[in-house]
Amino acid sequence: MSRSKDLEILSRLYDWDSTAKAFVVSVSISAYTDVFNELDPSPLRKRDIDEALLNYLYDCSKDIPLSWSIRIEFVAEDTARDMVKEERVKKGLHANFDFLILYLKREISWIFRKSFLWVCLSLGFLMASITLNTQLSPGLIASTVIEGLSIGGWVFLWEALALTVFKSHEKTSKLNRYRRLRRAVKTFRYITA
Repeated sequence: MSRSKDLEILSRLYDWDSTAKAFVVSVSISAYTDVFNELDPSPLRKRDIDEALLNYLYDCSKDIPLSWSIRIEFVAEDTARDMVKEERVKKGLHANFDFLILYLKREISWIFRKSFLWVCLSLGFLMASITLNTQLSPGLIASTVIEGLSIGGWVFLWEALALTVFKSHEKTSKLNRYRRLRRAVKTFRYITA
């Protein structure tokens, strides 16, 4: 599908900011605290993002291909305008996305370390299977042990591949979406009631 066709389809779902060349993800709020978890007593810049809002932003980010920029626009009543709180919300969102990005990087690193361990175990089992096959005399117990080691080696190898290919791809995709949400320009638009 061409970029202009993507733009046409996505423009039906999201507003298009032609100046910034970005799709606008709008979020209505009645107070600045709506952006964050209401049970978190921390100051705004340190609070966790409201889970429903985070899921909404992530789903919107999944809708829009990574090649396009997005802008997050919070819409509130004009009577709620407070520039200091506005800046605190922006800083709080950045801090939250920084944490989520760091957490995903650690998870990806853990996946690769675990995959390396599974590969080492796989090679160990397969080498033991080959070595025992040449050293043990044929028999029911020997062939059972050799087959068990061989099957175990292939199972560990499959687990390493599954982790590396499927799990890391899923986490990397999520990481890229959070990075885009972190980079997204956050703006506030106020309306009169």
